Amino acid sequence: MVLPKLFLILTLMSALATAHADAVVPDEQETGGGDYFQIELPDRLRSGLEGLKNSPARVLLLLCEGRGRYNTADPIDAPFLSRPQPIASISANELVDNTSIKLGDGIAGTVSTPAQFDQLQGDFNVRAVLDYGLSRSHYSPGNLISEIVSVTFIANQSQSFTIPLSERIPESDKTDTKNLKWIDIKSEVMTQAGYSANLRAGVVLPDDYHETLADRRYWPTIYVIPGFGGTHDDAERYARLLSDSSAKGFIPQAVWIVLNPESRLGHHGFVNSSNNGPWESALIDEFIPWLEHRFRLLKTPEARIITGHSSGGWTSLWLQLQHPEVFGACFSSSPDPVSFSHFGVVNLYRDANLFVDVDGKPRPSMRVWLRGELSRVVLTIEDEISMENAISPNGTSGEQWAAWNAMFSPREKSTGLPVMAYDENSGQVNHVVITKDWMSFDIAQMIKRDWPRYEPIFRNNVRVFCGNQDSFYLERAVHNLKRYVDNQKLKDGSGYIEILENQDHNSIVPAIQEQWYREMRKIISDAPMENAKSKR
Repeated sequence: MVLPKLFLILTLMSALATAHADAVVPDEQETGGGDYFQIELPDRLRSGLEGLKNSPARVLLLLCEGRGRYNTADPIDAPFLSRPQPIASISANELVDNTSIKLGDGIAGTVSTPAQFDQLQGDFNVRAVLDYGLSRSHYSPGNLISEIVSVTFIANQSQSFTIPLSERIPESDKTDTKNLKWIDIKSEVMTQAGYSANLRAGVVLPDDYHETLADRRYWPTIYVIPGFGGTHDDAERYARLLSDSSAKGFIPQAVWIVLNPESRLGHHGFVNSSNNGPWESALIDEFIPWLEHRFRLLKTPEARIITGHSSGGWTSLWLQLQHPEVFGACFSSSPDPVSFSHFGVVNLYRDANLFVDVDGKPRPSMRVWLRGELSRVVLTIEDEISMENAISPNGTSGEQWAAWNAMFSPREKSTGLPVMAYDENSGQVNHVVITKDWMSFDIAQMIKRDWPRYEPIFRNNVRVFCGNQDSFYLERAVHNLKRYVDNQKLKDGSGYIEILENQDHNSIVPAIQEQWYREMRKIISDAPMENAKSKR
């Protein structure tokens, strides 16, 4: 699920967010077909357009209300879940031979939400993006963007607006420091499987790693899987924490390795996927051994911890269950659905439609808690998927539902696209895909099929926390998993699954941090001091 975007190339984004151009004056309308935008591509930005034909590149139009809380937001951060904002896109192929492209009402190929711009009224801030589709984020190196401009929609009046693309997003500049090393290597495992991908991580070293007289020479490792939208850039936060002398007794003193879970199709979950490639094999068989060779890391499961929140929480739990020979402890908070019969508010095996229930009522995707037991739905599943479809149809937006679909669904051989487990326009569920393909990744179903295998892992390795007021209804799946595990009457061990009262998707993180850091410190203190002679 989506987390607050705490680490979005802050310096560049701050500069761009303040670069609002003057309000765009509507052009003289050429047709009476409704509102549309003309996106212009200046000659100085035309290099590298040859590959646009037959590529996933799209021109995006991202809008934010020019009033209230979104007046100061940067539209490039779309989609906005707590209050959906207008989005439109069109294939960028036409820009190969033209200096501009139109999208909007009456323009063939435009996909948008809402369906018509002429439904809008009032002031909006707008960005245009030429998104090459090489990574999930719109704000990715190489993409072309416009400045933020202001437009005003007038009811019952067809208008057109011209917006020029103004700059190319530069490559991010990552510089190693004493305690933070950036890793970016080509994956041979992915290459051999027919996928081109790099393994990326931010490696944070504790101060004592460099001390020749330190008690340790070889170090335990905490692998961090960021939540949806997070990348290995999050390592900068851990570097600040570990360098804070006042927090040294609180922060577990280990090598923290923040992995990059992002692919072009979104969070890949480090599973072996037909659409994303064999990320699980690449991590276990290639990247971890490479990291342990590059750094002085203990090569034993007792010294490897894996942790994550939200989508990272699901991934950390999945990897722990699949590879107890690699990881000795898992700390998973607010994991994405661990039971597909409780996929948020949907039972994927029984419910016919994602968008509405049997009574025709919209199915919620996100809620905010007001007080006590009172909450308010701010996003429906239909709203969420319509925004994803407007960014890029055919399940390639890289946003949450499309990312799940890319993780769990097979690949269509004729198109190379993920087979859709649901219809993006109607919400109809494809139960054949769910039962044949998605079910393999249903953690609750998986452990029920082979409980003797997973019992010792849950007893000794797994720690899960979820708030009973999770913003995305994830506590429902965790409840289901907990009921089954509790009914097996585990013997004493350090593992547990707990539902925390009065906590939502994000508030649970600070609520459990002290306990989890204390438990991690214990694991680290018990880890061996040196590697055994027989190395893994």
